[in-house]
Amino acid sequence: MERREYRRLEKVIFTSDNKLDLHYMDRQEAFQKLRSFIFDRCQNGVRDVLIITGKGRKSWEWGKPRGTLHSLLPGWLQHKDIKPHVIDFHCPAARHHGGEGACYVRLRRLAQGKSKG
Repeated sequence: MERREYRRLEKVIFTSDNKLDLHYMDRQEAFQKLRSFIFDRCQNGVRDVLIITGKGRKSWEWGKPRGTLHSLLPGWLQHKDIKPHVIDFHCPAARHHGGEGACYVRLRRLAQGKSKG
């Protein structure tokens, strides 16, 4: 994501309809919610969304990897069902949007009258 685009996203006020908070979900539930959210937002013509995964508990203090969902998100955005809807993404988001525990995702616009079902 270009610096100019990132700066623009820093100023966006994301409504609750354009944010997805995956806190406290297990992997399977989080992936399904993300998939549905991306499809729905694309069908509604939304271009930018905020995905909040959290940083994970203070697992790094015990030598374990940081937040599971946060580390899985980039791979999920490359998944064959989701990738066609995603133009680009940037982690971390600005501090006031969740910082290291959040990502901006730029979505493709669906051609009018087309939808995946």
